[in-house]
This record gives sequence, C-alpha cells and structure tokens, in this order.
Amino acid sequence: MADDFDDDDDEDTMQMPPIVPPSPNSPNAGGSANSDETPTGQFEQISDEEQEDEDPQAEEELNEEDQRKREERHAQAKKIGLIALIVVITFAILCGLGYVGWREFSNRDHQQALANCTSQSAALKKSIANFKAQVTKAQPVLDVNTTQVEDGALLTNLREDVRITVPTVASCPAHLDADTLRDRTNQMRHATANMTTAAANVRQDLANIQASEGAKAVNSARQALTADVSKAQKTLDSSNGQVQDDAVRTTLKEQIGNAQKVARDRESTVEDLKKAQSDLDTAAKAVSDAVTAKQQADAQAEEQRRQQYQYRYQYQYRQQNQDQNQTQVPNGQNQQAPGQNYGQQQNGQNQQNQQGQQTAPQQGQQNGR
Repeated sequence: MADDFDDDDDEDTMQMPPIVPPSPNSPNAGGSANSDETPTGQFEQISDEEQEDEDPQAEEELNEEDQRKREERHAQAKKIGLIALIVVITFAILCGLGYVGWREFSNRDHQQALANCTSQSAALKKSIANFKAQVTKAQPVLDVNTTQVEDGALLTNLREDVRITVPTVASCPAHLDADTLRDRTNQMRHATANMTTAAANVRQDLANIQASEGAKAVNSARQALTADVSKAQKTLDSSNGQVQDDAVRTTLKEQIGNAQKVARDRESTVEDLKKAQSDLDTAAKAVSDAVTAKQQADAQAEEQRRQQYQYRYQYQYRQQNQDQNQTQVPNGQNQQAPGQNYGQQQNGQNQQNQQGQQTAPQQGQQNGR
C-alpha cells in the first residue's frame, strides 16, 4: 500500500493540469461583458464542440486530462483514507497505552501510599512504646518531695509531661484508596512527632530533676561540713592545755583547714564533702577523748592524794590515842618491855599502811569508772 501511494504521489508531482485562459466574457475579465472584441493578450474562448470539430487531438488530450484528474482524485482519496486509518490506529494505540500507563501509575501510587501508611504506623507504635518506657522510669521520681530538689518546678513539669494523651494507631487496609491512605499517613506522622517530643520532654525532665537532686545533696553536704568546721574550731580552742599530748590538736587543726578548702571548692562532690567531714569528725573526737582522758587521770591523781592524806591523818590519830592510853595504865599492870611495845606499834603501823595501799587503787578504779 505504501508503494502504491508513493507511485501515485510521484505521478501527481510530475504532471500538472493545463492552464485554461479566462474567458473574455467572464465577470472577472477586464472590459465590458457585451463587447465583441477580444482583449489584447487573451485567448479566444471556443466551445467544446467547436474544439472537438476543429482539433481531434485536443479532444484526446482532454480525455487524458479527465482520466488523469480522476486518478488524482482517487489517489487523493486513497491517501486521505490511509492517513485517517493511520490516525485512528495511532489514537487507539495512544489511548491503550495511556490507559495502561494510567493503570500502572495508579497501582504504583496505591502501593506506595499503602507502604508509607504501614511504615508510619510502625513508627508511631515505636514512638508510643518509647514514651511509655520513659513514663515508667519517671514513676519513682513522681513521689519525690519538693524539698529534695533545688527547683520544685521541675517536678511540676514532669507531672504535666507524663499525662499527655496517647494517640491511637490507625490501620492501613489495602482496600482503601491512595488518598485515604495518604491522609492516615499524615495524621500518624503528626502523632509520631508529638510522641517523640513528649518522650524527649520526659527524658529531659528526669535529667533536670536528677541534676537538681545532686545539687541539693551537694549543698546539704557542704552546709553540714561547714557546721562541723565551726564545732571543730570550738573544740580546738577549748582543748588548749587540756590534753596530755598536743599532737591530737595539731591533727585537728590540719583537718579543719582541709575541710574549709573542700567546702569552698565548687567542684567538690558529695563524696568529697562527706570524706572531709568524716576526717574532721574523727580528729575532733580524738581531741575530745584526749581531754576526757586527762580529766580522768587528773581526777584519779587527786583522789589518790586525798586518800593518802586521810590515811596519814587516821594513823596519826590512832597513834596519839594509843600513847594516851598507855600513860594512864598503873605501874606494874600490863607493862610491856620497850622492845615488845615498839614491835607491836610497828606491826600495827605496817598493817595500816598495807590496808591503805590496797584501798587506794580500788578507790582509784572506782573513780575511773
């Protein structure tokens, strides 16, 4: 068919219809329509019968021309039909391809929307689980007293952040259209962002409260250490001259200086402050114990001196009574030899000294108790 079309096209291209001069009587021709004269440069119009009678060759040419025109019209119609057929086929193909493409695009769009919805649903579930885990960690902290932290407003913030409403996770059935799936995806994406922010807020609240508790503990330990420094300084001042060995007071003085240094250091931890307080308390107790030991030793020595004085006084009193009794006895009665009397007196004095020596340590021990 294409070859026939090409041959006809070539023939049409090579042959042109003859040029017929306009009739002098035509409205378009110049001059008057009733004039018998033929204008200059125009061909004389003759009828077909006259032309056939006058020129048989012209008739033959005219028939050939008509045949050629009919062939041209046939070729033209054939060409138009072919073009129309091609257009119809092309349009049908394009429509088919467009439909197939639309169906393919629609399926891909639906599959993508379904995949996005399913993925976002899983992300929302994960963010909700993370938020609930943070709330579980926060439960013990919710019972913390405001006096245990530096800033009580942190506890208020935590209580508000754990009470937000947890959204519901939407399903993503495959029978829903792509637009509905995209709407659910957007809603769950917004809810996921809210849950992520809520979990981060609870986490930050817990960190702030822990830091506040630590600051409170450090300040409390620092205050306790400062108070102990004041007490230890009073102990050091009052123990001057009240201990047997002044080395314990020197140790206490060193610990007071160390405790003051730790208390002034802003980087000191609770452990540093408590250790300095423990060392200070140990040194202060050693001084207090030394003062008490000296007081007890002084009391025991004083008691021993009092007992010795009392024993000497009693001995002298009994000795005087014995001398008086012996001078009052008549001559010849109960007289003893000077040596014998002296031995008895000496034995009595020795017994009294032994009793005094045994009693003094016992009374010293009782006083020490």
